[in-house]
Amino acid sequence: MKTTGQRGRAFLLAACLLGAWCFAGCGQQGQQAPELLEPVSVKMDTAAVERGSVYTAQCYDGAVIPAVQEAHFAISGQVSAVHVAPGQMVQQGQVLAELDESDLLEQQQQLQADINRQQEDNEQTNAIKQYDIAIAQAELALLQQQGATAEEQNVKALEVQRLQTEDAQAKQLQQLDMQELQRQLEALTAQTGNNQLISPCTGRVAYFSPQLQTGNQVEAFASMCYVTQEEQLLVSCPEISSSVLDSASRIYARIGDQEYDLQSAPYGEEEYFAMAAAELELDSRFTFVSGDVIAAGVQSGQPATVCVVRNYVEDALTIPVNALLWDEGSAYVYIQQDGKQTKQPVEVGLTGTTRVEILSGLKEGDTVYVQG
Repeated sequence: MKTTGQRGRAFLLAACLLGAWCFAGCGQQGQQAPELLEPVSVKMDTAAVERGSVYTAQCYDGAVIPAVQEAHFAISGQVSAVHVAPGQMVQQGQVLAELDESDLLEQQQQLQADINRQQEDNEQTNAIKQYDIAIAQAELALLQQQGATAEEQNVKALEVQRLQTEDAQAKQLQQLDMQELQRQLEALTAQTGNNQLISPCTGRVAYFSPQLQTGNQVEAFASMCYVTQEEQLLVSCPEISSSVLDSASRIYARIGDQEYDLQSAPYGEEEYFAMAAAELELDSRFTFVSGDVIAAGVQSGQPATVCVVRNYVEDALTIPVNALLWDEGSAYVYIQQDGKQTKQPVEVGLTGTTRVEILSGLKEGDTVYVQG
């Protein structure tokens, strides 16, 4: 229940409000109420319908990085020496590490000995076969001189023919065996002297395989280290799907206040698997299309925004994207007509990043209202 003081205060407030209303009503009697202002949230500007390009652009945060080249041994073997360390500057052609060739040389010597022994065995075997053939031929000649029966002569002639055939077949097999041994020897000889890990370029050693240590066994063509190439720059950003890149009409990087056209530089199969095995991040990377970007002031480490332009339509009739409105799936705009806003249905083509393609409903030069 309200107290006497509370009821008094409520009555006084009501009286004040009533008096203020009567005063306002008397002072403005006969005047029209002011026109309500358009709310700020629905304020609209205008833009002209014009011809231009429509496209979608996806942008990614990236950075300028030096090119990287991979180094590997051409043969398998045990690491005998490592001459550089991660972070060290190296020159193109510099020996980074070496493998122990003692096993390779031992295999080569053993195989050469096998070849020599095989040659001796073949010569002895062939000499015996030739001796057997000569005896059989002599026996056939004697039978002919002695007037042996035709059947006896035919049997001996068949024996001579069989020995000659066996000799020819044995020599063919010997030749094939020797060719295979020679092939193995040539392969080992080709590997001799290829025990060095050579820097592919001038730059800084950026990555060392954990296997690249003295005494470790390494496999041929396995990535041992990566050398950064400071004089050749790339742009890297988080991985972009190949479907996006393949459908791009333009790829460029915004570095500082300049734009530079790019082209994708995909990883080779060996490089891809090597980086994956090394647990290195597989970002998307790009090369600069043309121009000496280093001379232009681009430096490794600079931030870059990679933009991929797709779905490009040239010379289209366009309006700003924020001029387009929708009502139950139907597109429309407000146009300026006779100083008034008039609703105008439109048919829409490609919706780009900043502008929309208009297929019908507007003409060049029309004025449309744009939502602020």
